[in-house]
Amino acid sequence: MKKILTSLLLAVFLVSCGAKNVEDNKPKEKSDFYIETVQAGDLQKKYLLQKSSKVEASDEVVVSSEAMGKVRSITVKEGDKVKK
Repeated sequence: MKKILTSLLLAVFLVSCGAKNVEDNKPKEKSDFYIETVQAGDLQKKYLLQKSSKVEASDEVVVSSEAMGKVRSITVKEGDKVKK
């Protein structure tokens, strides 16, 4: 009797630990959308497009330096050419 009960419990345990549905792990397909462009003079109608979405990065990057410290000043402006 104990062997039957143990075998039954083992079978239930193994079935409950089975793999999840493989379709749930597949990435969702991206859908294409098309945008119509017109000349600036042809804008007689008002166009309104409202869409909400979530933007996520495909990779995360951690930026750090080898030495700790504070930047006192930056002596160049954006777009200036610099040499090492």
